[in-house]
Amino acid sequence: MFADDVKVFRAIRDPSNTETLQMNLCLIENWCITNAMSINAAKCSLVSFTRSAQPLVVSDYVLNGTVLSRSTIVRDLGVVFSADLSPDKHIDFICGKALRMLNFILRASRSGLGIVALNILYKSLLRPLLNFSLCLLEGNKLMLFSYGEFFVARSIVLAYSVALIYVLQD
Repeated sequence: MFADDVKVFRAIRDPSNTETLQMNLCLIENWCITNAMSINAAKCSLVSFTRSAQPLVVSDYVLNGTVLSRSTIVRDLGVVFSADLSPDKHIDFICGKALRMLNFILRASRSGLGIVALNILYKSLLRPLLNFSLCLLEGNKLMLFSYGEFFVARSIVLAYSVALIYVLQD
């Protein structure tokens, strides 16, 4: 998040809530005009977070005369949030990054790095990716992403990396 990032949240339970959210967007727009700032509506998106198959109220929102585009996924500070609140997309994103980093380490190791160097690369580049953003605060409870499916995905990446490091040792 940068100093000029803005996030607006509102629970939408009936049509009056959509009007309130649109008024809030207009207030932000007016504040920006007053303070000689601009908002790039093309970079803005709208996500309806819900566990139901269909949001209760669907409405279009306008900012700077532009209808905000709807999205089902948003990435913020390295965490992928999906509209259905499932951790699947985040897990796929983290495991994909980890596999790309593992391939980078393997390409770098072709020049004859020893097991100590590979271990350092693994601990400094790969492991932090696998441990990043495993948990989020949900109210006053700690919700761990690392249940079942994450352990399976993480185990696959780790097993792949250990097997390749073992092969490189020989």
